[in-house]
Amino acid sequence: VDKYLSMSNVHEVVEDRECESCHLRHGVVGKLLLKAEGNDICYECHSAEDLGLDAPGVHTALVKGTCASCHNPHASNSPYLLSAEGNAICYECHEQDDYTREVVHSVIEDDGCGACHRSHASPEQNLLTMAPTKLCVSCHESDDGSLSEAHAGYPVAQKSCTNCHNPHSSDL
Repeated sequence: VDKYLSMSNVHEVVEDRECESCHLRHGVVGKLLLKAEGNDICYECHSAEDLGLDAPGVHTALVKGTCASCHNPHASNSPYLLSAEGNAICYECHEQDDYTREVVHSVIEDDGCGACHRSHASPEQNLLTMAPTKLCVSCHESDDGSLSEAHAGYPVAQKSCTNCHNPHSSDL
């Protein structure tokens, strides 16, 4: 417990030394026996609905893996008990080279993956925070018409930006 208490973000049950909230008291190796398996142990306190997991698209990490694929259930120096910080958590499963090519969308470098994608689930494809073109024009729309001008008058707002643009990065 002392190891975890020294970290900047400690799970409340660990901080309160309530190990038996998740672990069984008895067993050959008691500390390793959980009251429930997989995500079910987390859902005892964190409801799937509160996490948005009732949305049509659920992150593969939660479908095939467990909450512990991304979160340390005891403590972490990263926010939300994540096992890594920033984009590094995403790169534990997603190939970093696909998002760090010659030209990288500045929002990835400045704000990280979470600027456009939700962590747990979304009603949109690819866990987007909103519909693809709506998301793009939420940053790239300009009142002076430069977006339309840059696209030679093509009706960008009526089409999918990702038909032509890679939203992450490209090799030019």
